[in-house]
This record gives sequence, C-alpha cells and structure tokens, in this order.
Amino acid sequence: MAEPSLENANQPDAPGPSGIATPAGSGDAGGSAPAAAVQETGTSPKISRKDYTRNLLAIEVPVLVTLASQRKNIRDIVGLGPGSIVKFGKTYGEPLDISAGGRIIARGEVVKVGDKFGVRVSSLVK
Repeated sequence: MAEPSLENANQPDAPGPSGIATPAGSGDAGGSAPAAAVQETGTSPKISRKDYTRNLLAIEVPVLVTLASQRKNIRDIVGLGPGSIVKFGKTYGEPLDISAGGRIIARGEVVKVGDKFGVRVSSLVK
C-alpha cells in the first residue's frame, strides 16, 4: 500500500493525508503539524495469537457483587441519615448477583474469609 502524500496537506480545501479535504483555517493556530505526527503508515504491528490471547486475558474489568437494589424517590433518599435502615425485598440466604463489565456472570453466597467478606460462586449465568 502506498504512503499518502503530504504535499498538499497545508493547502486550504486540499485533500489531507487521509484523502479528506480540510477547510481553510481548520489546522492548528501554530502552523502545520510535524510530518511524523500526520503521516499514516497503513500497517499495524504483527502480534501472535498467543500474545493477543495473553494481552486480552490481562485486561481488568470491574467485578461487582449486588446484595439488592431498588428505586426510591428523592424524598426518601434525602430523608436518610445515620441509623436509617433501607429494607430490600431480597431474603437472607438468597444468592447474590456477581457482575463483570456490567453483565451478570454468576450467582453466589456470602462467606467470611478471615475478617473480610467474600462470595462463593454457586452457579454460572449463561
């Protein structure tokens, strides 16, 4: 694939490196950008499937455990204070939802791990 030409990049209404015409005055106020910053190569570095998989599996996503949720009107929320109790419809012992990246992936039960809380996965969600 041929490299795009930068010859007309600074001319008003001339196609830039991407082949799209740029209106006059649309560049930055300080003049033209260095050619290295504008130049497109058209190729990306090659990465092996093994490296791709390793990199993909290293991505961190938020994991949330939802005890319960409900909607409340602003009047009830403003009325909350120290000692207030918010009652939910979920009963003690019901499985909790485990979400990753905004999607429910499993259900589980609360466990105590030393002086911390944890969740034991009881089922996976398809």
